[in-house]
Amino acid sequence: MLGKNLPAVSVADLAIQERENDLVIGTHGRGIYYLNLNPIHQAYQLSTNDKNIYHLFKIPDAQYPKQVDTNREVDKSTITLLPISFWTPTKSRVTMLIKDINNEELIWEKNIIAKKGLNQFRWDLVTKTEHSNLPYFVDYKKYIQPGTYTFYLKTPQKIIQKNFIIKEWVY
Repeated sequence: MLGKNLPAVSVADLAIQERENDLVIGTHGRGIYYLNLNPIHQAYQLSTNDKNIYHLFKIPDAQYPKQVDTNREVDKSTITLLPISFWTPTKSRVTMLIKDINNEELIWEKNIIAKKGLNQFRWDLVTKTEHSNLPYFVDYKKYIQPGTYTFYLKTPQKIIQKNFIIKEWVY
């Protein structure tokens, strides 16, 4: 099984997009599914001893979504999920944090239960969401701004960190 998002449907074609190292799957009736193979390759290369400790793999750069107007709205078709991949030797609770590299300000935090083995969390770049039942209120999502950040993975054994970049939208 290749993740929770690939439904049980007929697969029409498989291809590896070499530049990004993505497995692209064309399905019959459900569209296209893709999976980056880099975390799988990195996990496969772990030695037996390395599989007994926590690992945080390289976090790819991401792109800030395209803004469509001055009301803080973004073009939803330009939102991409940032894959954060890590290895855990056992099922355990982990905390994921993102801080600004310049001032150490906490930008985002999430607690999850990680399963044993390779885990991937796909983050939508949203740092804050506001909801209201008031009439004419549009749900508001604040996205992380372009810049350089540090991702922290707090595990029961240690804290691991990696830097990553959010790039400006190129028009």
